[in-house]
Amino acid sequence: MSERSRAFDLILILFWKAVYKHIRRQWGKPMEDAKTLTLGFFSRAVQSDFYGQYDPKTKRLRTFLREQVDLFLSATGDSALEPESLDLQFNEAEEELSRDPSDRQSSPEELFDGEWSRSLFTLAIEQLHNYLESQGKIQHFRLFQRYDLQDRSSGESVPLDRVAQEFSLPLSDVALYLNDARQSLRSIILDLLRSFTSSDEEFRREARSLLGL
Repeated sequence: MSERSRAFDLILILFWKAVYKHIRRQWGKPMEDAKTLTLGFFSRAVQSDFYGQYDPKTKRLRTFLREQVDLFLSATGDSALEPESLDLQFNEAEEELSRDPSDRQSSPEELFDGEWSRSLFTLAIEQLHNYLESQGKIQHFRLFQRYDLQDRSSGESVPLDRVAQEFSLPLSDVALYLNDARQSLRSIILDLLRSFTSSDEEFRREARSLLGL
């Protein structure tokens, strides 16, 4: 697979939900039309190589993509499309839309950026699981999942000493394993950012936005 193909595959993974939900929310398209338009947009993107128009000095990639989606829909309207078949979990995206009331308070830019950020972290956590498992450190991931991820999803803080008791580990080991998992996740996120940013300046800007670096 060429470097260009790998970059496009990563962009598809990170942005398809943002594109789909943008079409559903901001353009008011029904589910089936939004599916077709999302697939059509990415098919057109790879065929026309419109990424060549992207200038990282003037805007973020996610801003450029959102603008391109709007241009694509303005030009396409309700005309028929014959998009490529891509394995995307549209039903999952619909369930998320039904649970998420944030579209009532947030701007299109905030919604698009937030969806991109969630997709990136989801992919990074999947890669973290695979990496730690391959290193014989699956317990590191389970601790990270129990303490960091469950806290975030439930909004309730679990005391670290309780987690240590649950895993029958010394508190010092729990802290060490969590730090290892967090550092690995940070490295994975930075690697993902480098994979689709086209300049050091753009990379630093995105790293600062996501990780505060």
